[in-house]
Amino acid sequence: MRKGSARMSETPTRHGALDGLPALQHPGVTVAPVLPGGVLNLRGRIGEAGFRDGVAEALGAAPPAAPNTVARGRGVTLLWLGPDEWLAVADPELTPSVEELMARLQGMHAAVTDLGDGQTWIELAGHQARDLLARGCPLDLHPQSFPAGRCAQTRLAQASVLLYALDSGRLWLQVRRSMARYLWSWLAASLDRLEVVEADAEPAAALQARSAP
Repeated sequence: MRKGSARMSETPTRHGALDGLPALQHPGVTVAPVLPGGVLNLRGRIGEAGFRDGVAEALGAAPPAAPNTVARGRGVTLLWLGPDEWLAVADPELTPSVEELMARLQGMHAAVTDLGDGQTWIELAGHQARDLLARGCPLDLHPQSFPAGRCAQTRLAQASVLLYALDSGRLWLQVRRSMARYLWSWLAASLDRLEVVEADAEPAAALQARSAP
């Protein structure tokens, strides 16, 4: 183990709520379940002496302080959820050590929780990925307003979700396991009604202008 880095181990076998379902295909977007590695909820005081350094030593990146931003560490991505809350999402087949992370935060006002299989992750990839999401999401999803490296907690088809833009045409969404099948059905139905737009077409000034169900 490299000095100053948290132990990463193989993630225990996880079972997603959408296991076995084939990807949804459309000329402009593909929707597929994804299984990241371990997912931890991290709570702490960003201004507390040692907290940022402790997380950075453990995961390779300090928790981002700016709202709705992300930070990339060693095999893990930290997503901002609130002024004192972050989500640590490990690369596939890896998981950070909760015990080691807590050891580095010992004596501080902090908490680390392994979320296990309680959340479901879905990837939307393609030049119309944002068009599909815009059919049921109130956010302005234009790449200028929601660029790569941003995340946001919002609602999609009345389900509470976390959106993470990896780049302009690739996004991940997280939803509670209990809502996963419902949201998958909504995505499938909305995909059937999504008008095909050429990849090199000029984007709409506002995606919500063509987001009506």
